[in-house]
Amino acid sequence: PEERRESVDRALEMMNLTGLSARNARTLSGGEAQRVSLARSMVLKRDLVLMDEPVAGVDHAHTTRVEEAIQEIARSGRTVIVATHHLEQAYRLSADVVRLERGRLAPPALDNLLEGSVVAGEVGPVLVLPGEVRIRVATETRGPVRAGVEASAILVSRDKVISSARNSIPGRVVAVVTQGQSSKISVTVD
Repeated sequence: PEERRESVDRALEMMNLTGLSARNARTLSGGEAQRVSLARSMVLKRDLVLMDEPVAGVDHAHTTRVEEAIQEIARSGRTVIVATHHLEQAYRLSADVVRLERGRLAPPALDNLLEGSVVAGEVGPVLVLPGEVRIRVATETRGPVRAGVEASAILVSRDKVISSARNSIPGRVVAVVTQGQSSKISVTVD
């Protein structure tokens, strides 16, 4: 019982619910109920945790706490399956993202997916990729991340481009595949 109480207290504290522990569940807001459900998942330690839109109804201030709790559950060795309409959130939470369209498997939505670690740089946060490629980013997150880059934000040029862009990365085009009016370009970064 003592260990269980400590586990409950730790989960309530992580989800910022300690002040609500004596309240009737029917009086909780939708976001509070979502956080209580996640705290319950943390305490019960089931091998498989299924979540449907875990941040639905959760205010912006607590969304980060919810995502951190989901990641903590996954780090504990349990399998976590999250259904979400927020693609960025899916990539933040998992290396294995499955996209559905009309109930069927669909190809990934992001081709320009980078994996690395965000660290403090001289003039702000930097995403460090394999090979020590460094990209300046606008985020408060630190540590391992997955980041998607919109295709419209990428410029490929033979010559060095002088602009106000935060990132200019030299590389070598190794393949170009044209499909209709769009092209997919593979680049190795120097």
